[in-house]
Amino acid sequence: MSSKKNYQDVAPPADDAQQPRRTQEQRRSDAEARLLEAAQEIVAHKGWVGMTLGDVGIAAGYSRGLATHYFGSKPELLRSLAAQIGENFKTMVTEAPSRGDGFHAVLEFIRIYFGRTDDGWISTRALLILMAEGMTDGTEAGANLAIYNETVIGILQGYFEQAIAKKEVREDVVPEAAAVALLGTVRGVMLQSLLKNSNIDLTKVAAEVMTMTIRAYSRRPQTWLALYAGRARA
Repeated sequence: MSSKKNYQDVAPPADDAQQPRRTQEQRRSDAEARLLEAAQEIVAHKGWVGMTLGDVGIAAGYSRGLATHYFGSKPELLRSLAAQIGENFKTMVTEAPSRGDGFHAVLEFIRIYFGRTDDGWISTRALLILMAEGMTDGTEAGANLAIYNETVIGILQGYFEQAIAKKEVREDVVPEAAAVALLGTVRGVMLQSLLKNSNIDLTKVAAEVMTMTIRAYSRRPQTWLALYAGRARA
């Protein structure tokens, strides 16, 4: 059998030929985005262990060889997927309409986290599965997930620091510890919610997490409760 590369195995779908002519960079960017989206769907619904690069290529509408052509290996694909999920969530948090900074931003983070409209919570499912895998030795996505996690903690830490400076939150609150505790809380809720046959009412839980956060950290809990309690999806 000839070892010569068959470039038909890495060709884009035929319908791409009918689109306006694009640069090679644009075609590559589009293909990588579609491959990562397909990988996210597979990880979210079936996990990453049995996933192959060929599966990803077919699911994205390409040939079996395209994912290997672009990413080279499954570990590299998973690292890229972890990075993309992280960047997407950071963008969503930083670009969402906000009622302000400081403690307002802390509470808006809770509302945004539980108020996403991601169909089937695909990105959240994929992220939690990848994070569980990220705890094992020799993980394929752990380094990127650790960077992402530290970035989100840093964002929340900054919000708490602003809130302390504005005298919205008690001075004895440790911003980094508060950020880790809050992030762990919302992720823990989502992990339970996404279990099969879960009946958790996210609207009620989100409102409760807001109430808990206000009572735990605010200098004037009654004022903040009047503004935010029960409005997690407002």
